[in-house]
Amino acid sequence: MLTLEKHKPNLLMIYLPQVDYSAQKFGPNSPEVDSDIRFVDELVGQMINKTEELGIAKDTVFVILSEYSFNNVNRSVSLNVKLRDANLFAVRKINGKEYVDHEHCKAFAMVDHQFAHVYVKHGYLDEVKSVLSKVEGVSKILDDETKKTYKIDSDRSGELIAIADHDSWFNYYWWYDSNDAPPFTKNVDIHRKPGYDPLELFFDPKTKGISMNTNLIKGSHGAYTKPVPVVISANNVKTKEVNIDATQIAPTIASLLAQP
Repeated sequence: MLTLEKHKPNLLMIYLPQVDYSAQKFGPNSPEVDSDIRFVDELVGQMINKTEELGIAKDTVFVILSEYSFNNVNRSVSLNVKLRDANLFAVRKINGKEYVDHEHCKAFAMVDHQFAHVYVKHGYLDEVKSVLSKVEGVSKILDDETKKTYKIDSDRSGELIAIADHDSWFNYYWWYDSNDAPPFTKNVDIHRKPGYDPLELFFDPKTKGISMNTNLIKGSHGAYTKPVPVVISANNVKTKEVNIDATQIAPTIASLLAQP
């Protein structure tokens, strides 16, 4: 509100994370999510009212984007442990703790919710694909050809991409014994963890650490569900809701900004 009042920007992008966090902690159908949706709705209403108060409502277009669709989850999958079982993932011990040995890894999974880039050394692609395709909780394994179908064949993507079942999510863990986990595992440490860790939402101020109980996570996203809904309010008068593919979000907003 202060930014609107002081600067009247011609483009303002705001991230409201409340629903994201509660959906992961309690599940997308939980009362906590309902409460956060109401809270976010009130915030958006305050912003709309502010534009009216400042006299800029008629020149304002609101684009409300649902970033992704959540799934209820009840299972966590350790892809790197599965690769380690097949002698495709290597670790090295430092001060009694296990760290990734990237030099000697034949494959390594960089995970993010229900999605994982799997980086594979030359000559091991078929073996890695075979191993991961048999893992319970894995829905699809995409290679160079099938990645094109989903428009995610970036040069920086993994040689393979794993997608979880709707009720599963991927953790980055690689150890067999939690006592062997690196110290950063129990910390909020997004730069040293090779993958997203939703358990950082369960930080305990008393112990100054986070849980390693993967069963705590009740919601995740990444497994394809449906197009992303976008609500557009033009000049605070006409409102329409559209469902578009995620790859069309940027062009849609760009076309709105280009309008006189």
